[in-house]
Amino acid sequence: METFYGIMAAVALSVVIMFFQKKKKQSKWSGSVIKIVTKEANYNSDSEYSSTNDLSSQIFIHYQKDSGKKGKIHLAKRHYDQIYPELKVGDRLIKKEGADFPEII
Repeated sequence: METFYGIMAAVALSVVIMFFQKKKKQSKWSGSVIKIVTKEANYNSDSEYSSTNDLSSQIFIHYQKDSGKKGKIHLAKRHYDQIYPELKVGDRLIKKEGADFPEII
């Protein structure tokens, strides 16, 4: 019986995550970048995740929508470098319905 409850909990969690991902993907907005923050992970040098690992740097792009609501995008540094190599504070972003990430306009 415990297994059944575990499976049901996993299914419920999956449904909730899928709902929020669908809602996020269907959203559309435009706004401006207000801050870009880089955070380095604090792994010790013996760890497989050393400071030379691409996973050690995280980028947080803080933005403000035209409606006034604030949000942030969280990316690994290597993904940030691929998607937004020229992004700077003050740049305009537009998130189109169905897109995973906003575009620079």
